[in-house]
Amino acid sequence: MIYDRNERILELIKSDSKITSKNMAEKLGVSDRTVKRHIAAMSNVVNVTIKMYI
Repeated sequence: MIYDRNERILELIKSDSKITSKNMAEKLGVSDRTVKRHIAAMSNVVNVTIKMYI
């Protein structure tokens, strides 16, 4: 499930590079904090910085 959510977050960012974490949370049915936590975890794992427009 975590992998699926990470994949979906990446898809949303690829389709709209200016999407907000709040908009992603609404599309995924999770909290804004959950989206931010997943992005932070992915950034730590792959050493990638993802700009978030809050």
